Amino acid sequence: MLTRLIDSLETIRTVSHLYRVLLQRPPDGPGLAHNAGLLDAGVEASELIGAMLASGEAQHLWAGQGTVDIARSIWDCGQPSLRGFARRRDARCFAKVWNEASGIVQFIIEAVQSDRARSVPILPLLFPNGIDPDDRADTPAWAYPLWAEESERAIEAGLASLLPRLLRSRKRIDLVLELDPGGTTPDLVATINSLRAQVYPHWRLLLSGSPAPGQGVPVDPRIVRSDERSVGDLADWIGWLRPGDTLAPTALALFALTIRKRHGAVAIYCDEDCRQPDGLQPRPVLKAGWDPDAAERIDVMGALALYRASHLYREPRTPFDAGGPIARCRIATRDARDRQVVHLPAILCHRIETPAATLPVAPRDPDRPRPTVSVVIATRDLASRLACCVNSLRRCTDYPNVQIVLVDNGSSEPDAIALLDRLAGEAGCLLLRRPGAFNWSALNNEGVRASSGDIVVLLNNDVECIEPGWLDAMVFACLQPQVGVVGALLLFPRGEVQHAGIVIGPGPVAAHAWSTGHGHHADRQNFSAVTGACMAFRRSVFDGLNGLNAAQLPVTWNDVDFCLRAREAGLRVVLARQAVLVHDEGSTRTPDSAPENLPQLLRTSAYIATRHRHALTADPFLNPNLTVKSGGRLLDPSAPQQIWPILQRGGR
Repeated sequence: MLTRLIDSLETIRTVSHLYRVLLQRPPDGPGLAHNAGLLDAGVEASELIGAMLASGEAQHLWAGQGTVDIARSIWDCGQPSLRGFARRRDARCFAKVWNEASGIVQFIIEAVQSDRARSVPILPLLFPNGIDPDDRADTPAWAYPLWAEESERAIEAGLASLLPRLLRSRKRIDLVLELDPGGTTPDLVATINSLRAQVYPHWRLLLSGSPAPGQGVPVDPRIVRSDERSVGDLADWIGWLRPGDTLAPTALALFALTIRKRHGAVAIYCDEDCRQPDGLQPRPVLKAGWDPDAAERIDVMGALALYRASHLYREPRTPFDAGGPIARCRIATRDARDRQVVHLPAILCHRIETPAATLPVAPRDPDRPRPTVSVVIATRDLASRLACCVNSLRRCTDYPNVQIVLVDNGSSEPDAIALLDRLAGEAGCLLLRRPGAFNWSALNNEGVRASSGDIVVLLNNDVECIEPGWLDAMVFACLQPQVGVVGALLLFPRGEVQHAGIVIGPGPVAAHAWSTGHGHHADRQNFSAVTGACMAFRRSVFDGLNGLNAAQLPVTWNDVDFCLRAREAGLRVVLARQAVLVHDEGSTRTPDSAPENLPQLLRTSAYIATRHRHALTADPFLNPNLTVKSGGRLLDPSAPQQIWPILQRGGR
């Protein structure tokens, strides 16, 4: 099935360019499918061009023009697919091409089959908002294979000028292939053949384990048994594969380029895709930048990663496999700075899908510190909302030392005033009355400064606690000295994920992260920001950052700004996935995009774009092949042309 899809990609390109040339627009989905089907069924391109020229749309577009006039208009329109058709678009050059073409149909065939047309990306035209590789209902089956093929072409073109120098270096890369007694010869041969097809030939394959009975191994001087080597004989860099894993032809060349560019690196990993059991298109696994918190419990490196051998085997008792993928990563990256662990945002390995390696969450020490936590809730009216929030906080939280600080922003409804008066008289609850214009940052700043806890949680009054261990999970994360801000996994009342971290980008853009992206199995995961609807931090962090920015960011962007300033100070922002609450977002105030809020939103957005322009350039925890606006759910159709500069610099 996949082979048939890939064979039809040239047809998809041809039809897309025909639409651009003949109808001066991108193809619509049904039209593209219909016309590509005709070509695949054996209809000649000339017949299809004739039918498209005879269509009502073309007749209307080219009304009153003869074939020479149509050709001249196409020549003059400057379509990207025609710019290489001829270097000069003057009259004499047009006349030469037109005469050689012998008619409008051949002229158009020459245009769409020119080298320039073949090199022009069509995905941004076909999928301007992004490609959903998991949506098999609405996304064509060829969309991801076409995206992957264009990515590989862009990498091959970029490597062409660098490869001669790389080959002269002769730096060897060692790869260990762990044989499976129950494995199949085709899987083993597929892996070895993909190595033999590498444009970078300086590799050695170490066979580990026992092959299946009768399983033959192709003969190659670069293939040896692992028991024939010692750790001292290893290359500077080593990685592991499984039978059936296949590498893109440029994979080892890109790793070699990164090794040359990033001298201090201790680990390098890349993206991959997984073949599905149903035999249809692969599922891309597009990874975030280095996340040391997620790496504590899940295999963040995936199918293909290289480790600096001197770091991996720094302890003399380290076993050859270093204890498996998670332990291997822990050992090699211990004490490493973030920039020493490099991500190559390119799909360089293809593997059969298997469950991700994870470790169970370690039970927490019952004698661990449990400092006092102050939960600050800014509120106004909406008594039922506040009552639900406070009651659930008391009923569903098993943490022993909790202070509740209510900051009332001028409630006027009688039932809200009565509720606040009652709560103010209860033990463990402090009420601050702060009437005036709504300023979320200022209200929470005052609540934090009046509180007494060593740990502070900002909690919206439209949040409901549903699991007893949520606060314990947030406090545990807060007490890690390298962590500055902790967020929670928030659900809509119907159960869908509302917040699982925030990704950022130029614009400025801040979007909720796709909840099932790479790393979502980790109990803690790094992000650029988390929402202030449920956000925890140590009091010392709050004081060190001088609180929330109440002057420039009274209502929006204040949580993102706080998180970005924490990261500037060298602290991590993490999502504690075991802290699960319900957030009825938008039930307590009008949306930021409402007409009455738009002027303020524009002012705060302009401030963020200036204050955090460097951070907004690229989110380290969002794969650059994914779109920010989708929260990392959709493939960026322009990524194949944008990723090479990152790879050329030696990854990120």
